[in-house]
Amino acid sequence: MDTTCGPDGGDACSVNMARIHLMAGDLVSAYRAAVPSAEAGDRESMALLVDICTRAGDAERAQLWQSRLAG
Repeated sequence: MDTTCGPDGGDACSVNMARIHLMAGDLVSAYRAAVPSAEAGDRESMALLVDICTRAGDAERAQLWQSRLAG
C-alpha cells in the first residue's frame, strides 16, 4: 500500500481519516472512511473496522471483518 495521500495513496488517507473520526467519537464516519480500503484488501483497515464495530456494539459486523482479516 502506498503511504502517501493523493490519487495513488487514497488508502493511507482513508485509514488516517478513519482514525481521526474514531478519535473524535464519530463511529459512523470512521466506518465509512475505512470501508473502501478494507474492501480492497487492506489489512490495517480491516483491523480498524473490527475495532470500530466492536466499539459500536455490532458484534456481527465485527466478526465479519475479523473473518476477512483472518482469511
